Amino acid sequence: MTLGWGSGHNCLPLVTALSVVPLLGLPLSAQTARDSACAKELRARQPDVSVTERGGCFQLAVFLVAGRTDRFYQVKTEEAVEAIPLRDLQSTVSGDAATSGSPAQSEAVPTVQPMALGGGSVAAVGSDAGANAITALTLNPSIFLVDPRSREATARYSRLTDLTVFFPVDGLDRDDDGKVDYFGVRVRVNMTGLSQGSRLMDEAVRLFRGVITRETQHAEVFERVITAAPDVTECTDALLGASVEAERLERACGSAVEIDIREGEYEQLREALAVAREEADARYFGLDLRLDVGDPTLGAVAGASGTSLVGGLAFGKRFVSAEAVGPSAGLRGRLGVRYLALDDTSVTQFAVDGGLAFEASRPLERERVDLSAGFEFRFGGPDGLEEALQTNFLVFRASLSVPMTDATSVSLGVSAPIMGEISPTLTINANWGLLLPAR
Repeated sequence: MTLGWGSGHNCLPLVTALSVVPLLGLPLSAQTARDSACAKELRARQPDVSVTERGGCFQLAVFLVAGRTDRFYQVKTEEAVEAIPLRDLQSTVSGDAATSGSPAQSEAVPTVQPMALGGGSVAAVGSDAGANAITALTLNPSIFLVDPRSREATARYSRLTDLTVFFPVDGLDRDDDGKVDYFGVRVRVNMTGLSQGSRLMDEAVRLFRGVITRETQHAEVFERVITAAPDVTECTDALLGASVEAERLERACGSAVEIDIREGEYEQLREALAVAREEADARYFGLDLRLDVGDPTLGAVAGASGTSLVGGLAFGKRFVSAEAVGPSAGLRGRLGVRYLALDDTSVTQFAVDGGLAFEASRPLERERVDLSAGFEFRFGGPDGLEEALQTNFLVFRASLSVPMTDATSVSLGVSAPIMGEISPTLTINANWGLLLPAR
């Protein structure tokens, strides 16, 4: 099943219908004079579309249905009419560029659902180290590996993994030792992403087949009218009219015509697809892998510079509304192990690292308002080095993300220690993301 078609205005249902004509049981064995007249009429109006003599009236009827339904798809270029745009298959729940583990983290507990293409974040961070600025850039490798015109591949592989790098931009080398004071690399892998994308694509195809079936039924009605009309051209002109009056139709086509093409059917298609996307992305389970080099306290704690490796599992579940823009709520969490080797000592340490948070969300078309609050912790290592190791703490985190446009948002995050030697933080993130082609 193809969800985008070739060149020429008003060709979407036409090409689809031509491919299913042999399945409709139409009388193709004998060429009729009326079919020839219909084919001639269609060639005059659509010279760039291949038209056959047999079944000419059905093909003309499909053209007439297209003339009345193309505007409902809301996707039209000079080359094509697209039924389901790529952006309607793009996940909207991946959050922002992945700054987890850094002072610029804004989410209470970060997700491992990747960004569909890529994006970035610039954060202003206030902590015991003073004011700092940290930037993060995220890239989904599927950009280079998947044909962007393939809807199924886009729906699947854009949900699998992404890579993020983050570093301070207001002082890369404050101690003038020739090395970047702090940077991080994060990889997140959503192991449920491929199956989620497949389910979404299957549902999109099912929904669109229903629309094509109804358009075919409308075409069969138009075909019967055209076949019995006194004059093909006059009847075609009447059926193409912007405002169709019953008396004019009956006069031009020789019989009463009932046109029951409703825009609401196409609105329902988009609504159902948006709900299907929310349901497909309502749960995740995957890997959260991170490397940090340098001083994560940005100078607030002496001797905290080191190399840290974090690996863990992350999970999440949202309970979504039956409406496309209905609110949702859910839980997300992660649990892993951190290994840290301090630069200035021989101290190495393993610690348990994790968190659990509640989230609430309200979709607004393709953007969304997100609110989350929860707890993060890290325990392990020798006593007396908690500040340098950044361990043995429990911290409360809360965040709010508000969209500015389809591709940008602003996030506010706060953290407050409940126990342990760790700095409170306040972050304001300006986020942006790459979007797929829209309708």
